[in-house]
Amino acid sequence: MNRRIETKGIKGFEDYMRRLPDIALKASTMAINDTARKITAQAKKEILTELKFPKSYLNQRLNVIQFAKGDVQEAVIQGRQRATSLARFGAASLGKGNGVRVNVGRKGGKTISKAFLMKLNRGRGGSGGFNTGLALRLKKGESIKNKKVPYSKTGDPGLVLLYGPSVQQAFQQILPDLADDANEILGKEFNRQFERLSK
Repeated sequence: MNRRIETKGIKGFEDYMRRLPDIALKASTMAINDTARKITAQAKKEILTELKFPKSYLNQRLNVIQFAKGDVQEAVIQGRQRATSLARFGAASLGKGNGVRVNVGRKGGKTISKAFLMKLNRGRGGSGGFNTGLALRLKKGESIKNKKVPYSKTGDPGLVLLYGPSVQQAFQQILPDLADDANEILGKEFNRQFERLSK
């Protein structure tokens, strides 16, 4: 699911387009792309103040996936939509049978009793090494919030992997707070680029 910021930061844009259309369009393209880059960087900082994603993980999975070009005057920022393994949130085993402690948010943490860390094949066909997952074995009839389908590759129907928020979910949560900043940045960048290009 994508969400949109409608930017209204370029005042009098129609007038610019009537007077100097080529320059206005080029300045708009550059301003939109500069704004997208800056908002992406700002979004990463804000997400990291709330959630304990590994910084490198977030940097690789929240990016501008489409830049403004030609008549397409919009940029698209998107995060990874697949849920994030709880193992990535600072998961630490408390010893055999004692569970695992995770820290999804910046405040405190949570111990999941009976959970354990396990190696998972990474990549299609089991190639590409291993990832670490956070797993829990349920008894017949038991269920748990945020559980994925049983990890069938093990042949154990009671084994489930535990997940936290996706990068895209985290991004969508803060997106409304970024709208005003995006408009302000866009207006300033357009004026700066238009002035530079029209000299």
